Amino acid sequence: MALSLLGLVGQCLLLFCRTQLCWTQQIAVCDEVKATCEYGVLEDCCLMDADCDDESNCTINTCVNNVCASTPNPSGEGCCNTIDDCEPGDECMELTACEEYHCMYEVIGCCSDEDCDDDIPCTVDTCVELECQNTLDLTLPNCCETTADCDDGNLCTNELCDASNQCFNNPIPLCCFVPLDCLDLESETSEDCINNACEYTWCESEVFEEATAPVDIVFVVDQSVSMTDEIPAVRDYLNDFAGWIGSAGLDYHVILLATRYQGENKICIEPPLAGPGCADSSTFLQVEVQVGSNDPLQKIIDNIDDIEGFMRTGSVRQIVIITDDDSNLPGADFSFFLSTRPEWEDWTLHALVSPDAGTCSAASGEVYLELASQSGGVVADICGTGWTGSYEAVGQTVSTATTSFVLPYEAELGSLQVKVGGQLQQQGSDWSYDDETKRVTLIGVLPPVGTPIEICFGPVGYEPVLVSQDAPNPP
Repeated sequence: MALSLLGLVGQCLLLFCRTQLCWTQQIAVCDEVKATCEYGVLEDCCLMDADCDDESNCTINTCVNNVCASTPNPSGEGCCNTIDDCEPGDECMELTACEEYHCMYEVIGCCSDEDCDDDIPCTVDTCVELECQNTLDLTLPNCCETTADCDDGNLCTNELCDASNQCFNNPIPLCCFVPLDCLDLESETSEDCINNACEYTWCESEVFEEATAPVDIVFVVDQSVSMTDEIPAVRDYLNDFAGWIGSAGLDYHVILLATRYQGENKICIEPPLAGPGCADSSTFLQVEVQVGSNDPLQKIIDNIDDIEGFMRTGSVRQIVIITDDDSNLPGADFSFFLSTRPEWEDWTLHALVSPDAGTCSAASGEVYLELASQSGGVVADICGTGWTGSYEAVGQTVSTATTSFVLPYEAELGSLQVKVGGQLQQQGSDWSYDDETKRVTLIGVLPPVGTPIEICFGPVGYEPVLVSQDAPNPP
């Protein structure tokens, strides 16, 4: 093995580079600044025996006149100079040659049973007359020829005989014999075992606080030129809305995003909702911002600190969009933004927009209509005359939101049970359920403050995490 040194550096001698054995000069004159020379290494050149080591025990390696030389070492194990130096073969190995001072053998068959191990647990491995025999033995534990051989008599396992003839009895998800087999890590659920299948009931326990929980409503009004005909009606709409929810006994705050003193289609709200001269009041805040055709949702995001500063902890939060156009911001992005804010776990968006483009609007309010559908909001056509009367429907939704409960999962059909003060309530007369918003709303005569409320249902899409991941055993 030749010396393998690269990039050797030597010092200059009188501005010339010195050479040594096995070095090749790469630079004719030395670098006057660094005063050094760089060298390469001559191929197959050596300085000592160790430079020639070929890592073979069948050769003796020496460095002679800076050149590596190798001679045979027949005394090494498995080494030879000729084939006559090699040990003869045996019944399962045949001597074939002496190559590069190594004795070479060819396997002609197995020597022992250990040579025949196929790493398959269900075979008996033997060596018979130099040939391996791997015989399937069904008497060995957990071995099979067909899936029928794997039947463990447990209804809660799937049997499989795989290609290696091993049995596998895999647990069937949510299979059970008794309710205890279904025990999961969720404290809100109760478990049952019906026809060997786990079924879960989710129960929400609440305490009825008050029918007039705080309500905070955000109005965002498009002030573009195309809304010129609708702006005067918006002023009346807000006061009509405030009058309705006030007469319903609700504790409300109204927040309006729109300019009141300057800009296009400025909106100045007069008493009783606002204060004298369109000023803010104890229940009304106007955020001075010009709202364009396509940016109502973005304006909410941009001004969220001012909006939340006028809201109350634990309030019911409602958004009303009034525009004849659509949003540039996707609804999913807006929903995600609110999900990152505290106190916005449950909100409703009402869309006073155009359902169709080309009537009186620049575009249909598709984004707002989708958000209203997802959150259970009111929809009214801004291009018609009936939208100005929609304040009552919006107010009714706001009012019922203070007496409703949003479930974490959609309820299976027919599974809902509502108890107030321990008494089972009747759907239709005592409560209603909206499967799109997963909202249970109490109706009729409301219970006294502090009354316990329990809502139990079969959760659609619930994926339990079982306490035990093993297949249950038959009783």
